[in-house]
Amino acid sequence: MASLSTFAEEPQAEKAPVAVAPALVQELKWLRAESIEIEIPNVYGVSRFAQSSVQAPSAVTVIRREQIQKFGYRTLGDVLRSLRGFTTTYDRTIEFVGMRGFNNPSDINSRILVLVDDHRINDNLFDAGVVGTEFPLDVGMIERIEIIRGPVSSLYGSNAFLGTIKVITRNGEGLNGVEASAGYGSFDEYKGRVSFGKVFENGLDLVLSGTFKDNPGSDSIFLADFDDPATNNGIANTDRDKNIYFNGKLSYMDFTFAGSYGKREKQDPSGQFADFNDLRTLNTDEHYYLDLTYNHTFGEDWGLTARVYYDYYSYDGIFPVGGVVNVTEDVGQWWGTELSVTKTLFEHHKVVAGAEFRDNFNQELVNFDTDPTVLFTDIHEDSDILAFYFQDQYEIFDNLILNAGFRYDRYSTFGDTTNPRAAIIYNPLSKTILKFLYGEAFRAPNAFELLFDDGLFLTANPNLKPESIRTYEAILEQYIARNYRLTFAAFHIEIEDVIISEQDPGDPTGNATIFENRGSHRSQGVEIEFEATWKTGLEGRVSYSYQDTVDKDTGAVLPNAPHQLGKLNLVIPVVSEKLFAGIEVQYVDTRKTVLPGSADDYWLTNLTLFSHKVIEGLDFTASVYNVFNDLYEDVVADSHLQTVLRNDGRTFFLQLTYNF
Repeated sequence: MASLSTFAEEPQAEKAPVAVAPALVQELKWLRAESIEIEIPNVYGVSRFAQSSVQAPSAVTVIRREQIQKFGYRTLGDVLRSLRGFTTTYDRTIEFVGMRGFNNPSDINSRILVLVDDHRINDNLFDAGVVGTEFPLDVGMIERIEIIRGPVSSLYGSNAFLGTIKVITRNGEGLNGVEASAGYGSFDEYKGRVSFGKVFENGLDLVLSGTFKDNPGSDSIFLADFDDPATNNGIANTDRDKNIYFNGKLSYMDFTFAGSYGKREKQDPSGQFADFNDLRTLNTDEHYYLDLTYNHTFGEDWGLTARVYYDYYSYDGIFPVGGVVNVTEDVGQWWGTELSVTKTLFEHHKVVAGAEFRDNFNQELVNFDTDPTVLFTDIHEDSDILAFYFQDQYEIFDNLILNAGFRYDRYSTFGDTTNPRAAIIYNPLSKTILKFLYGEAFRAPNAFELLFDDGLFLTANPNLKPESIRTYEAILEQYIARNYRLTFAAFHIEIEDVIISEQDPGDPTGNATIFENRGSHRSQGVEIEFEATWKTGLEGRVSYSYQDTVDKDTGAVLPNAPHQLGKLNLVIPVVSEKLFAGIEVQYVDTRKTVLPGSADDYWLTNLTLFSHKVIEGLDFTASVYNVFNDLYEDVVADSHLQTVLRNDGRTFFLQLTYNF
């Protein structure tokens, strides 16, 4: 049986805005503090209270700020791509996230939930969990990331389907002054950030930050489908990516007020929806929010969290087609409020109960041609969501935990849904953790799928039902000696009522499509990961994933679903505590394309040198991506003329950061 010695909790690098106060953090009674050197982090997002990752009812990975620096990650997608079971796909406009074999090239990340300091980033039009440059936060302002695998609709509702990504931002204490950062990279890219953080004598914690980035993009993207003198011999130079981010956070006593603004302008060189290589083609995303949170503990055994928030999201698209310019102007606005209580009962039960209301008071979908003006779509709708959730973590014995909960959601669009989750977590030996997990989740049909109707190519379907998922998972975490951790996971996933686009039988022209609940998918596989850490600063992880992801009705492998993935991440201290080399190697197996064909497998290697305070207050990063210039391709949606698009070859990025 496991030792009952208390494992002292590690200090948290940040104060999560809605985390329950330390008095409510469950003590770690498993493992011996003196016997483990590898990090066993506390996590908050899995259960809505702080707990050790070994006791969390999920397979969870934590990425720290120093790891982001040492591997030269530039987007949230870069981080996810490095993790076991994850893939990303880039169609030169959007970065798509795949997990355990599911990465539909037409789905703009609506099957993952993205949170920033517990604020939902998924919008109310497309439910997109953005992870690329459209993510409204500079990665330089991220303190840590919790990557939660598996369904968590039992706490968070829709989109917490395949996984949940919880981003925690830096606070004033961590910044402690002014931080200025400047970067330059391939394609004449440049980036600048200025941040300020301070804790004042009265306890007020303030953070302000602003970032500007401009990447003109490659001017030599070759697309064979447009290889004609009339279309610049298939060479596109419309790949500009321009970004601006502002964020701020003010914490005082039990209150936190946070706000964020992000705007991205992105050209599309692929010729999707527009004439090839027309410089007027432009996609613009804008998202800002305000969030006020109250977090208080009463005594030592219960706490209260309350929040109210407002979000604005817009997407504008300009698409020149055959002498006419088609314009999309979509706007979403919503506000919401949430109240949750965490309480310890009878010493062995820790319960979480809460309620949430979200009012999507503005959901606009507008599309028209200019010169002459022809209006195709002019939709102005609203909807609302009411939810209640409950979870109980029951410590049956000192080495055995039962975690179970559910959430009820009532949508004004389709009705109600209830989604449970349960986990048994067992510590049979002093360094062995076993987890047996079951979860259900849903993805609500988004406003675009329900409402968009242009009278030509897409028909609305207000009768769509939510997608549903059931996941069964077994996890073994084995700690070896003082420095090593071995993780083995086996999973079985079934998705029903998958929303797919198919030809509209009611359209006499045969040109229109409609979204229907037709799909039924299954994925099963295994993941194995080995991690090691040494006091010298050397650390690494290597993982292998095998997944078989198919259409349940036909048995056919799904598009963009590689059978095998391999990942290696290694940090080597070149000069102790001053200079580090971050080496990253990724393998992605062959993938089936949407139309008949396939994308070849590939190896990708990235290298970063990170210098930390060689000069007091100064950090320097030099990264080379795709070191061996591999010509690898990503699978794209059938809205493209191509079935695959080639990614960039070897690129670099240099960055100086000074804190004073």
